[in-house]
Amino acid sequence: MLSADLFLDCVLILLHDNSTRYQKLIQELIGIYEEEAKTKEGSDAELIRFYISLIHALMNDEIDRSDPDALLPIFIKFKTNRALSQFHDVIDILRNAFTERREDSEENAASVAARLMKATQRVKAAVIRRRVDKSTRKLFAKIQGSSGIEPDQELAALIDIREDLEGMRNLIEVDDTQVYTGTQPTGMVDFTDRKSIFAALQKRNARDCKGVIKSGWQGMNRALGEAEGIIPGESLCHAALTHHGKSLLISKWALWGVEFNPQLPDEDGTPMVLFISNENEEYRNMMDIFKMKYTEVEGRAPKRMNDVDIENWIVDFFGKHETKFVIERYAEDFGFKEYKERLAYWRSLKYKIVMVCLDYLSNMKLFSDDKQASRGSRENGLREVSHQLVNDARIGGYAFITGHQLNRKAEEIAEINTMPVKKFNLNCLQDSSSIHREFDIMHYQYMEVVQSSQIKYFEGYVPKHRHVVTPEAHKFYAYPLLPGVGIKDDLGGAPGFVMDPYVADFAANEDFDSANKASVGDAF
Repeated sequence: MLSADLFLDCVLILLHDNSTRYQKLIQELIGIYEEEAKTKEGSDAELIRFYISLIHALMNDEIDRSDPDALLPIFIKFKTNRALSQFHDVIDILRNAFTERREDSEENAASVAARLMKATQRVKAAVIRRRVDKSTRKLFAKIQGSSGIEPDQELAALIDIREDLEGMRNLIEVDDTQVYTGTQPTGMVDFTDRKSIFAALQKRNARDCKGVIKSGWQGMNRALGEAEGIIPGESLCHAALTHHGKSLLISKWALWGVEFNPQLPDEDGTPMVLFISNENEEYRNMMDIFKMKYTEVEGRAPKRMNDVDIENWIVDFFGKHETKFVIERYAEDFGFKEYKERLAYWRSLKYKIVMVCLDYLSNMKLFSDDKQASRGSRENGLREVSHQLVNDARIGGYAFITGHQLNRKAEEIAEINTMPVKKFNLNCLQDSSSIHREFDIMHYQYMEVVQSSQIKYFEGYVPKHRHVVTPEAHKFYAYPLLPGVGIKDDLGGAPGFVMDPYVADFAANEDFDSANKASVGDAF
Protein backbone atom coordinates (compact mmCIF):
# COMPACT_ATOMS: atom_id res chain seq x y z
CA MET A 1 0.00 0.00 0.00
CA LEU A 2 1.03 3.58 -0.62
CA SER A 3 2.01 5.45 2.54
CA ALA A 4 0.28 8.54 3.89
CA ASP A 5 3.59 10.41 3.70
CA LEU A 6 3.41 10.28 -0.09
CA PHE A 7 0.12 12.16 -0.08
CA LEU A 8 1.52 14.67 2.40
CA ASP A 9 4.31 15.19 -0.17
CA CYS A 10 1.59 15.91 -2.75
CA VAL A 11 0.04 18.54 -0.47
CA LEU A 12 3.41 20.22 0.02
CA ILE A 13 4.04 20.22 -3.73
CA LEU A 14 0.68 21.82 -4.50
CA LEU A 15 1.11 24.45 -1.78
CA HIS A 16 4.14 25.70 -3.70
CA ASP A 17 3.15 24.92 -7.29
CA ASN A 18 -0.42 24.16 -8.33
CA SER A 19 0.32 24.01 -12.04
CA THR A 20 -0.93 21.20 -14.31
CA ARG A 21 2.58 19.76 -14.66
CA TYR A 22 2.31 18.42 -11.10
CA GLN A 23 -1.44 17.82 -11.04
CA LYS A 24 -1.27 15.04 -13.63
CA LEU A 25 1.37 13.15 -11.63
CA ILE A 26 -0.57 13.52 -8.36
CA GLN A 27 -3.86 12.45 -9.97
CA GLU A 28 -2.16 9.29 -11.19
CA LEU A 29 -0.94 8.56 -7.65
CA ILE A 30 -4.48 9.02 -6.29
CA GLY A 31 -5.80 6.65 -8.97
CA ILE A 32 -3.26 4.02 -7.98
CA TYR A 33 -4.28 4.32 -4.34
CA GLU A 34 -7.98 4.11 -5.05
CA GLU A 35 -7.43 0.96 -7.12
CA GLU A 36 -5.40 -0.67 -4.34
CA ALA A 37 -7.89 0.44 -1.66
CA LYS A 38 -10.64 -1.64 -3.30
CA THR A 39 -9.02 -4.77 -1.93
CA LYS A 40 -7.05 -3.52 1.08
CA GLU A 41 -6.75 -0.45 3.28
CA GLY A 42 -4.09 0.32 5.86
CA SER A 43 -4.39 1.79 9.35
CA ASP A 44 -3.75 5.27 7.94
CA ALA A 45 -6.56 5.11 5.37
CA GLU A 46 -8.55 7.87 7.07
CA LEU A 47 -5.51 10.16 7.07
CA ILE A 48 -4.90 9.46 3.38
CA ARG A 49 -8.51 10.32 2.57
CA PHE A 50 -8.06 13.60 4.48
CA TYR A 51 -4.94 14.38 2.42
CA ILE A 52 -6.75 13.52 -0.82
CA SER A 53 -9.61 15.89 0.03
CA LEU A 54 -7.06 18.62 0.75
CA ILE A 55 -5.29 17.82 -2.54
CA HIS A 56 -8.53 18.20 -4.50
CA ALA A 57 -9.24 21.51 -2.75
CA LEU A 58 -5.78 22.81 -3.71
CA MET A 59 -6.11 21.61 -7.30
CA ASN A 60 -9.49 23.31 -7.66
CA ASP A 61 -8.17 26.58 -6.12
CA GLU A 62 -10.66 26.29 -3.27
CA ILE A 63 -7.92 27.39 -0.86
CA ASP A 64 -6.42 30.87 -1.03
CA ARG A 65 -2.75 30.19 -0.45
CA SER A 66 -2.09 33.90 0.18
CA ASP A 67 -4.51 33.93 3.13
CA PRO A 68 -2.91 32.80 6.44
CA ASP A 69 -6.34 31.73 7.73
CA ALA A 70 -7.31 29.75 4.64
CA LEU A 71 -6.51 26.39 6.23
CA LEU A 72 -8.42 27.13 9.45
CA PRO A 73 -11.68 25.40 8.36
CA ILE A 74 -9.66 22.37 7.28
CA PHE A 75 -7.86 22.25 10.63
CA ILE A 76 -11.20 22.36 12.46
CA LYS A 77 -12.54 19.54 10.30
CA PHE A 78 -9.40 17.52 11.02
CA LYS A 79 -9.60 17.98 14.80
CA THR A 80 -13.26 17.00 14.97
CA ASN A 81 -12.59 13.71 13.18
CA ARG A 82 -11.96 11.14 15.91
CA ALA A 83 -10.34 8.74 13.45
CA LEU A 84 -7.56 11.32 12.97
CA SER A 85 -6.85 11.97 16.66
CA GLN A 86 -3.73 9.81 16.64
CA PHE A 87 -2.17 11.99 13.91
CA HIS A 88 -1.85 15.05 16.13
CA ASP A 89 1.36 16.31 14.48
CA VAL A 90 -0.20 16.73 11.02
CA ILE A 91 -1.69 20.16 11.82
CA ASP A 92 1.71 21.56 12.80
CA ILE A 93 3.32 20.13 9.67
CA LEU A 94 0.71 21.71 7.41
CA ARG A 95 0.79 25.03 9.26
CA ASN A 96 4.59 25.21 8.94
CA ALA A 97 4.48 24.28 5.27
CA PHE A 98 1.84 26.95 4.58
CA THR A 99 3.91 29.55 6.44
CA GLU A 100 7.13 28.57 4.64
CA ARG A 101 5.49 29.03 1.27
CA ARG A 102 4.60 32.62 2.08
CA GLU A 103 7.92 33.57 3.68
CA ASP A 104 10.36 35.26 1.33
CA SER A 105 13.63 35.05 3.22
CA GLU A 106 17.11 34.21 2.01
CA GLU A 107 17.50 31.45 4.60
CA ASN A 108 14.18 29.83 3.76
CA ALA A 109 14.33 29.64 -0.02
CA ALA A 110 17.08 27.02 -0.41
CA SER A 111 15.71 24.60 2.18
CA VAL A 112 12.17 24.83 0.77
CA ALA A 113 13.42 24.20 -2.76
CA ALA A 114 15.41 21.17 -1.61
CA ARG A 115 12.43 19.65 0.22
CA LEU A 116 10.14 20.34 -2.74
CA MET A 117 12.53 18.50 -5.07
CA LYS A 118 12.76 15.51 -2.72
CA ALA A 119 8.98 15.37 -2.32
CA THR A 120 8.49 15.43 -6.08
CA GLN A 121 11.08 12.71 -6.61
CA ARG A 122 9.41 10.46 -4.01
CA VAL A 123 5.99 10.83 -5.65
CA LYS A 124 7.41 10.24 -9.11
CA ALA A 125 9.29 7.14 -7.93
CA ALA A 126 6.13 5.68 -6.37
CA VAL A 127 4.13 6.20 -9.57
CA ILE A 128 6.82 4.69 -11.78
CA ARG A 129 7.25 1.71 -9.44
CA ARG A 130 3.53 0.91 -9.61
CA ARG A 131 3.57 1.23 -13.41
CA VAL A 132 6.51 -1.12 -13.76
CA ASP A 133 5.09 -3.57 -11.23
CA LYS A 134 1.74 -3.75 -13.00
CA SER A 135 3.30 -4.16 -16.43
CA THR A 136 5.76 -6.75 -15.18
CA ARG A 137 2.96 -8.87 -13.75
CA LYS A 138 1.12 -8.76 -17.08
CA LEU A 139 4.31 -9.59 -18.93
CA PHE A 140 5.04 -12.56 -16.68
CA ALA A 141 1.54 -13.88 -17.30
CA LYS A 142 2.16 -13.64 -21.05
CA ILE A 143 5.45 -15.51 -20.74
CA GLN A 144 3.80 -18.26 -18.74
CA GLY A 145 0.99 -18.51 -21.27
CA SER A 146 3.32 -18.69 -24.27
CA SER A 147 4.76 -22.08 -23.31
CA GLY A 148 3.28 -25.41 -24.37
CA ILE A 149 1.44 -24.06 -27.41
CA GLU A 150 1.99 -24.52 -31.14
CA PRO A 151 5.39 -23.23 -32.38
CA ASP A 152 3.91 -20.58 -34.68
CA GLN A 153 1.63 -19.31 -31.90
CA GLU A 154 4.52 -19.38 -29.40
CA LEU A 155 6.71 -17.35 -31.76
CA ALA A 156 3.96 -14.77 -32.27
CA ALA A 157 3.46 -14.53 -28.51
CA LEU A 158 7.18 -14.00 -27.92
CA ILE A 159 7.28 -11.27 -30.58
CA ASP A 160 4.38 -9.60 -28.80
CA ILE A 161 6.31 -9.88 -25.50
CA ARG A 162 9.35 -8.30 -27.13
CA GLU A 163 7.26 -5.31 -28.16
CA ASP A 164 5.97 -5.02 -24.60
CA LEU A 165 9.54 -5.03 -23.29
CA GLU A 166 10.60 -2.33 -25.72
CA GLY A 167 7.64 -0.22 -24.63
CA MET A 168 8.40 -0.56 -20.92
CA ARG A 169 10.95 2.26 -21.04
CA ASN A 170 8.06 4.64 -21.64
CA LEU A 171 6.77 3.73 -18.20
CA ILE A 172 9.48 5.82 -16.52
CA GLU A 173 8.55 8.98 -18.39
CA VAL A 174 6.50 11.61 -16.57
CA ASP A 175 7.01 14.48 -18.97
CA ASP A 176 4.35 16.75 -17.57
CA THR A 177 6.06 17.01 -14.18
CA GLN A 178 9.29 18.45 -15.56
CA VAL A 179 11.12 17.02 -12.57
CA TYR A 180 14.90 16.89 -13.01
CA THR A 181 16.39 13.86 -11.31
CA GLY A 182 19.79 13.79 -13.02
CA THR A 183 23.07 15.38 -12.05
CA GLN A 184 22.69 18.37 -9.77
CA PRO A 185 24.98 21.42 -10.07
CA THR A 186 27.67 21.74 -7.42
CA GLY A 187 27.17 25.48 -7.47
CA MET A 188 24.83 27.97 -9.07
CA VAL A 189 24.38 31.74 -9.28
CA ASP A 190 21.08 33.34 -10.24
CA PHE A 191 21.88 36.92 -11.25
CA THR A 192 18.45 38.16 -10.21
CA ASP A 193 18.51 36.46 -6.80
CA ARG A 194 20.27 38.36 -4.00
CA LYS A 195 20.59 35.22 -1.89
CA SER A 196 22.34 33.39 -4.72
CA ILE A 197 24.74 36.28 -5.34
CA PHE A 198 25.45 36.64 -1.62
CA ALA A 199 26.27 32.92 -1.32
CA ALA A 200 28.70 33.20 -4.25
CA LEU A 201 30.44 36.17 -2.63
CA GLN A 202 30.71 34.31 0.66
CA LYS A 203 32.30 31.36 -1.14
CA ARG A 204 34.73 33.74 -2.85
CA ASN A 205 35.69 35.36 0.45
CA ALA A 206 36.23 32.00 2.13
CA ARG A 207 38.48 30.76 -0.65
CA ASP A 208 40.09 33.57 -2.61
CA CYS A 209 40.53 35.97 0.30
CA LYS A 210 40.71 34.08 3.62
CA GLY A 211 41.59 30.53 2.59
CA VAL A 212 44.89 31.05 0.75
CA ILE A 213 47.67 28.61 1.65
CA LYS A 214 51.06 30.24 1.16
CA SER A 215 54.26 28.45 0.37
CA GLY A 216 57.31 29.06 2.54
CA TRP A 217 59.11 30.64 -0.43
CA GLN A 218 58.49 34.26 -1.26
CA GLY A 219 59.68 33.66 -4.81
CA MET A 220 57.08 30.98 -5.44
CA ASN A 221 54.34 33.03 -3.79
CA ARG A 222 55.15 35.96 -6.05
CA ALA A 223 55.05 33.65 -9.08
CA LEU A 224 51.59 32.46 -8.04
CA GLY A 225 50.19 35.97 -8.54
CA GLU A 226 47.99 38.30 -6.55
CA ALA A 227 46.84 35.73 -3.95
CA GLU A 228 50.49 34.83 -3.24
CA GLY A 229 49.60 31.21 -2.60
CA ILE A 230 47.17 28.46 -3.53
CA ILE A 231 43.46 29.11 -3.26
CA PRO A 232 41.27 26.26 -1.94
CA GLY A 233 39.97 24.35 -4.94
CA GLU A 234 43.06 25.03 -7.05
CA SER A 235 45.34 22.34 -8.43
CA LEU A 236 49.09 22.60 -8.99
CA CYS A 237 51.35 20.27 -10.95
CA HIS A 238 55.13 20.35 -10.47
CA ALA A 239 56.72 19.25 -13.74
CA ALA A 240 60.40 18.35 -13.81
CA LEU A 241 63.02 15.95 -15.11
CA THR A 242 64.16 13.04 -12.95
CA HIS A 243 66.05 14.14 -9.79
CA HIS A 244 64.98 17.75 -10.11
CA GLY A 245 62.87 18.00 -6.98
CA LYS A 246 59.32 16.89 -7.82
CA SER A 247 58.83 14.69 -4.78
CA LEU A 248 60.56 17.11 -2.47
CA LEU A 249 58.42 20.04 -3.63
CA ILE A 250 55.30 17.95 -3.08
CA SER A 251 56.59 17.18 0.43
CA LYS A 252 57.33 20.86 1.00
CA TRP A 253 53.76 21.74 0.12
CA ALA A 254 52.51 19.20 2.66
CA LEU A 255 54.61 20.95 5.29
CA TRP A 256 53.44 24.36 4.18
CA GLY A 257 49.83 23.18 4.29
CA VAL A 258 50.36 22.26 7.93
CA GLU A 259 52.35 25.34 8.94
CA PHE A 260 50.65 28.07 6.95
CA ASN A 261 47.11 26.79 6.78
CA PRO A 262 44.60 29.55 7.66
CA GLN A 263 42.29 29.14 10.65
CA LEU A 264 38.99 27.47 9.87
CA PRO A 265 35.63 27.79 11.64
CA ASP A 266 35.19 25.08 14.27
CA GLU A 267 32.11 23.72 12.56
CA ASP A 268 34.14 22.84 9.47
CA GLY A 269 36.02 20.16 11.40
CA THR A 270 39.70 19.65 12.14
CA PRO A 271 41.85 20.75 9.17
CA MET A 272 43.89 17.99 7.58
CA VAL A 273 46.67 17.61 5.00
CA LEU A 274 46.74 14.19 3.34
CA PHE A 275 49.95 13.03 1.63
CA ILE A 276 49.40 10.06 -0.70
CA SER A 277 52.45 8.23 -2.00
CA ASN A 278 52.30 5.91 -4.99
CA GLU A 279 56.07 5.68 -5.17
CA ASN A 280 58.10 5.68 -1.94
CA GLU A 281 57.37 3.72 1.23
CA GLU A 282 55.56 5.74 3.90
CA TYR A 283 58.49 5.54 6.34
CA ARG A 284 60.86 6.92 3.70
CA ASN A 285 58.52 9.84 3.09
CA MET A 286 58.30 10.39 6.84
CA MET A 287 62.10 10.42 7.21
CA ASP A 288 62.58 12.72 4.21
CA ILE A 289 60.11 15.22 5.65
CA PHE A 290 61.61 14.87 9.12
CA LYS A 291 65.18 15.45 7.90
CA MET A 292 64.12 18.40 5.76
CA LYS A 293 62.25 20.14 8.57
CA TYR A 294 64.73 19.24 11.30
CA THR A 295 67.63 20.65 9.30
CA GLU A 296 65.76 23.86 8.63
CA VAL A 297 64.64 24.34 12.26
CA GLU A 298 67.76 23.17 14.06
CA GLY A 299 70.33 24.40 11.52
CA ARG A 300 72.07 21.03 11.36
CA ALA A 301 71.49 17.53 10.03
CA PRO A 302 69.78 15.02 12.36
CA LYS A 303 72.84 12.87 13.05
CA ARG A 304 73.15 10.24 15.77
CA MET A 305 69.44 10.42 16.71
CA ASN A 306 67.79 7.22 17.88
CA ASP A 307 64.20 6.20 17.17
CA VAL A 308 62.89 7.72 20.41
CA ASP A 309 64.57 11.05 19.66
CA ILE A 310 63.10 11.12 16.15
CA GLU A 311 59.63 10.19 17.42
CA ASN A 312 59.72 12.88 20.10
CA TRP A 313 60.89 15.58 17.71
CA ILE A 314 58.19 14.76 15.13
CA VAL A 315 55.39 14.67 17.70
CA ASP A 316 56.58 17.87 19.39
CA PHE A 317 56.86 19.80 16.14
CA PHE A 318 53.64 18.70 14.46
CA GLY A 319 51.71 18.69 17.73
CA LYS A 320 52.10 22.48 17.84
CA HIS A 321 49.93 22.85 14.75
CA GLU A 322 46.17 22.52 14.56
CA THR A 323 46.28 20.77 11.19
CA LYS A 324 46.48 16.98 11.16
CA PHE A 325 49.13 15.51 8.85
CA VAL A 326 48.85 11.94 7.52
CA ILE A 327 50.93 9.99 4.98
CA GLU A 328 49.31 7.07 3.18
CA ARG A 329 51.15 4.63 0.91
CA TYR A 330 49.53 2.66 -1.95
CA ALA A 331 51.46 0.16 -4.02
CA GLU A 332 49.14 -0.50 -6.96
CA ASP A 333 45.56 -0.44 -8.20
CA PHE A 334 45.01 2.94 -6.61
CA GLY A 335 42.76 4.94 -8.88
CA PHE A 336 40.28 7.76 -8.60
CA LYS A 337 37.62 5.52 -7.06
CA GLU A 338 39.96 4.49 -4.25
CA TYR A 339 41.11 8.09 -3.87
CA LYS A 340 37.53 9.27 -3.34
CA GLU A 341 36.92 6.51 -0.80
CA ARG A 342 39.90 7.62 1.30
CA LEU A 343 38.78 11.25 1.34
CA ALA A 344 35.27 10.14 2.31
CA TYR A 345 36.74 8.06 5.14
CA TRP A 346 38.63 10.97 6.67
CA ARG A 347 35.65 13.28 6.27
CA SER A 348 33.50 10.75 8.10
CA LEU A 349 35.86 11.23 11.05
CA LYS A 350 35.07 14.99 11.00
CA TYR A 351 38.28 16.12 9.32
CA LYS A 352 38.26 19.00 6.88
CA ILE A 353 40.56 18.17 3.96
CA VAL A 354 42.44 21.38 3.12
CA MET A 355 45.18 19.91 0.94
CA VAL A 356 45.99 16.63 -0.79
CA CYS A 357 49.56 16.00 -1.96
CA LEU A 358 49.88 13.11 -4.43
CA ASP A 359 53.32 11.68 -5.26
CA TYR A 360 52.61 11.32 -8.03
CA LEU A 361 50.13 11.50 -10.89
CA SER A 362 51.46 8.97 -13.41
CA ASN A 363 51.57 6.17 -10.81
CA MET A 364 47.78 6.28 -10.43
CA LYS A 365 45.59 3.58 -11.94
CA LEU A 366 44.57 5.44 -15.05
CA PHE A 367 41.25 3.78 -15.81
CA SER A 368 38.50 2.72 -13.45
CA ASP A 369 37.13 -0.82 -13.62
CA ASP A 370 33.85 0.38 -15.04
CA LYS A 371 35.54 2.10 -17.94
CA GLN A 372 37.21 -0.85 -19.66
CA ALA A 373 35.74 0.24 -22.94
CA SER A 374 37.55 3.57 -22.75
CA ARG A 375 40.99 1.98 -22.44
CA GLY A 376 43.25 3.56 -24.97
CA SER A 377 46.54 5.31 -24.91
CA ARG A 378 48.37 6.32 -21.77
CA GLU A 379 47.73 9.89 -22.80
CA ASN A 380 43.97 9.36 -22.61
CA GLY A 381 44.32 7.74 -19.22
CA LEU A 382 46.40 10.57 -17.80
CA ARG A 383 43.97 13.12 -19.16
CA GLU A 384 41.03 11.25 -17.62
CA VAL A 385 42.49 10.79 -14.14
CA SER A 386 43.96 14.31 -13.97
CA HIS A 387 40.59 15.77 -14.95
CA GLN A 388 38.88 13.74 -12.22
CA LEU A 389 41.38 14.75 -9.55
CA VAL A 390 41.37 18.43 -10.50
CA ASN A 391 37.59 18.60 -10.65
CA ASP A 392 37.19 16.87 -7.30
CA ALA A 393 39.49 19.44 -5.69
CA ARG A 394 37.42 22.27 -7.13
CA ILE A 395 34.17 20.79 -5.86
CA GLY A 396 35.64 19.82 -2.50
CA GLY A 397 37.36 23.17 -1.98
CA TYR A 398 40.79 21.76 -1.16
CA ALA A 399 44.21 22.41 -2.69
CA PHE A 400 45.58 19.57 -4.80
CA ILE A 401 49.34 19.18 -5.38
CA THR A 402 51.06 16.59 -7.54
CA GLY A 403 53.98 16.16 -9.93
CA HIS A 404 54.70 14.89 -13.41
CA GLN A 405 57.73 13.84 -15.41
CA LEU A 406 59.22 15.84 -18.27
CA ASN A 407 60.41 14.10 -21.43
CA ARG A 408 63.43 14.00 -23.72
CA LYS A 409 62.41 17.28 -25.39
CA ALA A 410 62.85 19.04 -22.04
CA GLU A 411 66.31 17.49 -21.70
CA GLU A 412 67.26 18.84 -25.11
CA ILE A 413 66.04 22.32 -24.14
CA ALA A 414 68.04 22.17 -20.90
CA GLU A 415 71.22 21.14 -22.73
CA ILE A 416 71.38 24.29 -24.85
CA ASN A 417 69.65 26.96 -22.71
CA THR A 418 70.30 28.77 -19.48
CA MET A 419 67.25 29.01 -17.18
CA PRO A 420 65.51 26.37 -19.35
CA VAL A 421 62.30 26.39 -17.26
CA LYS A 422 61.29 29.52 -19.17
CA LYS A 423 61.25 27.46 -22.38
CA PHE A 424 59.55 24.31 -21.08
CA ASN A 425 56.03 23.90 -22.42
CA LEU A 426 53.19 21.39 -22.75
CA ASN A 427 55.12 19.44 -25.39
CA CYS A 428 57.73 18.67 -22.74
CA LEU A 429 55.27 16.70 -20.59
CA GLN A 430 55.84 12.97 -20.73
CA ASP A 431 52.99 10.87 -22.19
CA SER A 432 50.33 13.57 -22.08
CA SER A 433 50.43 17.23 -23.09
CA SER A 434 46.79 17.54 -21.95
CA ILE A 435 47.94 17.70 -18.32
CA HIS A 436 48.98 21.29 -18.96
CA ARG A 437 45.39 22.18 -19.83
CA GLU A 438 43.78 20.32 -16.91
CA PHE A 439 45.65 21.88 -13.99
CA ASP A 440 44.96 25.37 -12.69
CA ILE A 441 48.67 25.96 -12.09
CA MET A 442 51.64 24.54 -13.96
CA HIS A 443 55.02 24.87 -12.27
CA TYR A 444 58.09 23.92 -14.26
CA GLN A 445 61.32 23.45 -12.31
CA TYR A 446 64.99 22.68 -12.91
CA MET A 447 68.24 22.56 -10.95
CA GLU A 448 71.04 24.43 -12.64
CA VAL A 449 74.67 25.07 -11.72
CA VAL A 450 75.84 28.54 -12.71
CA GLN A 451 79.36 27.93 -13.98
CA SER A 452 80.72 31.38 -13.15
CA SER A 453 79.89 31.05 -9.46
CA GLN A 454 79.61 27.24 -9.17
CA ILE A 455 76.42 27.79 -7.20
CA LYS A 456 73.56 25.39 -7.75
CA TYR A 457 70.13 26.99 -8.09
CA PHE A 458 66.62 25.63 -7.91
CA GLU A 459 64.70 27.46 -10.65
CA GLY A 460 60.91 27.68 -10.83
CA TYR A 461 58.62 29.09 -13.49
CA VAL A 462 54.80 29.42 -13.49
CA PRO A 463 53.64 29.92 -17.10
CA LYS A 464 50.01 29.19 -16.31
CA HIS A 465 47.73 30.15 -13.43
CA ARG A 466 44.06 29.97 -14.41
CA HIS A 467 42.05 33.14 -13.64
CA VAL A 468 45.21 34.92 -12.44
CA VAL A 469 47.25 37.50 -14.34
CA THR A 470 50.89 37.54 -13.19
CA PRO A 471 53.51 39.91 -14.64
CA GLU A 472 56.00 37.97 -16.74
CA ALA A 473 58.89 39.21 -14.61
CA HIS A 474 57.31 37.61 -11.53
CA LYS A 475 56.75 34.15 -13.03
CA PHE A 476 60.39 33.09 -12.62
CA TYR A 477 62.44 32.74 -9.44
CA ALA A 478 65.65 31.01 -8.40
CA TYR A 479 66.90 29.94 -4.98
CA PRO A 480 70.51 29.07 -4.22
CA LEU A 481 70.81 25.70 -2.54
CA LEU A 482 72.60 26.03 0.79
CA PRO A 483 75.22 23.40 1.67
CA GLY A 484 73.71 20.66 3.79
CA VAL A 485 70.38 22.54 4.08
CA GLY A 486 68.90 22.98 0.62
CA ILE A 487 66.46 25.87 0.50
CA LYS A 488 65.39 27.54 3.70
CA ASP A 489 61.91 29.02 3.91
CA ASP A 490 62.11 32.79 3.66
CA LEU A 491 58.45 33.65 4.31
CA GLY A 492 58.31 36.41 6.90
CA GLY A 493 61.98 37.32 6.48
CA ALA A 494 64.35 38.73 3.90
CA PRO A 495 63.80 37.36 0.36
CA GLY A 496 66.12 34.48 -0.36
CA PHE A 497 65.44 34.22 -4.09
CA VAL A 498 66.93 35.98 -7.10
CA MET A 499 65.37 36.92 -10.42
CA ASP A 500 68.50 36.06 -12.48
CA PRO A 501 71.06 33.61 -11.06
CA TYR A 502 73.59 34.68 -13.68
CA VAL A 503 73.87 38.21 -12.34
CA ALA A 504 73.28 37.48 -8.64
CA ASP A 505 76.18 38.30 -6.33
CA PHE A 506 76.56 36.05 -3.31
CA ALA A 507 80.23 36.80 -2.74
CA ALA A 508 79.51 38.45 0.60
CA ASN A 509 77.22 35.66 1.78
CA GLU A 510 78.90 33.46 4.36
CA ASP A 511 76.95 30.46 3.09
CA PHE A 512 78.80 30.60 -0.20
CA ASP A 513 82.51 30.83 0.55
CA SER A 514 84.99 29.25 -1.73
CA ALA A 515 85.42 26.22 0.45
CA ASN A 516 81.95 24.82 0.09
CA LYS A 517 80.60 26.02 -3.22
CA ALA A 518 81.10 22.66 -4.85
CA SER A 519 78.79 20.90 -2.36
CA VAL A 520 75.89 23.31 -2.67
CA GLY A 521 72.55 21.61 -3.31
CA ASP A 522 73.45 18.11 -2.20
CA ALA A 523 70.77 18.20 0.49
CA PHE A 524 67.93 18.91 -1.90
